[in-house]
Amino acid sequence: MSLRNVPITPENALTPHRLCFLYFTLSVVGDGEIMETEIDSITQCIDNWDFSELKKSPKQIANESLEWWKQTPLRERAQLCMGLFKSISEENVLANKEHVLNDLIDIAKSDGVYTDTEKLFIQEVANDLGLKDKIIFDPFS
Repeated sequence: MSLRNVPITPENALTPHRLCFLYFTLSVVGDGEIMETEIDSITQCIDNWDFSELKKSPKQIANESLEWWKQTPLRERAQLCMGLFKSISEENVLANKEHVLNDLIDIAKSDGVYTDTEKLFIQEVANDLGLKDKIIFDPFS
């Protein structure tokens, strides 16, 4: 099996795959499905990060991550998201945390409906990233 065909797992997932995993989780929070507009938005968000060292296109990263996400049992998805929050929090780089939150807002709004459930999810992510007391955005706008 070539490296190109190795499935993404929690052990080998790189930061962009982990971010996509979180973003796909948000995508189903509002309406229970991942829409094409949300996939496009996720791809655009990944393109805005600097992951050029991976030698993969944002679309390829998003597609690999979506396959990983689909193959992960529901109960494990929350644990994987929590692991991502921990790794981002340990970086302690406020700009990265804000970038993640802004991506989440963009993705939540990309299907034209910004639900209260999505807003609460984003607020929980902010709390988990240690930004509970920092007002970076108005999650209810």
